[in-house]
Amino acid sequence: MPEFYHQASTGKLIERQLWLFPLWINFQNGGYLGYAINPTFQRLTEVFEPLGIAIDAGEYHYLRQQLWYSTDPSKVISLTGQTDWGTYFDGRLFSTNFTLQFAPSPHFSLAWRFNRNQFKSVGATETSATIDLYGLEGRFALNPRLQLIGFYQQNAENDAKNYNIRLAWEYSPLSYVYLVLNKRGFNGLNQIRQIEEHAIMKLSYLKQF
Repeated sequence: MPEFYHQASTGKLIERQLWLFPLWINFQNGGYLGYAINPTFQRLTEVFEPLGIAIDAGEYHYLRQQLWYSTDPSKVISLTGQTDWGTYFDGRLFSTNFTLQFAPSPHFSLAWRFNRNQFKSVGATETSATIDLYGLEGRFALNPRLQLIGFYQQNAENDAKNYNIRLAWEYSPLSYVYLVLNKRGFNGLNQIRQIEEHAIMKLSYLKQF
């Protein structure tokens, strides 16, 4: 599955990924196990800061390997995960993601997410660090017309806490009321903690003649 991205203003290639899947097994119960190789080229036009680690502008070639896996998603308790390793820009990165889901009924589900990124000699300062992200997501539905979805995430490295809560009500066919509460905490370029909070309400009405 090749992916190519060109800069609109210059036409230059800025990213190329060549996804190769030499092994992929789909189980009869809906689970899967797969292995992927991803040779990547990236041309950074400005400093890139993944999780606060600064990587200088320039051209980079690196190779990532990935393992994808999932148990039966129709079970009350299911596990989905992805593990990545290999070179990353000018260093190395080991990354793993797990999602443990509890879904006892179509009206309720709760998912716990864990993400760990272990950087080694990455960026201009050859930074080595381990950064963990924890997440909790809930979906609650009284019926197909009224649903509440919430997501909470915490960054263990800087204790930043984020959440997003969305209430959706289809009060009439194809007509909705949305209420969204959002909070985002992060460190700015000066490393000072900043917080963004939003409350959004949207009303849509569709009348067919």
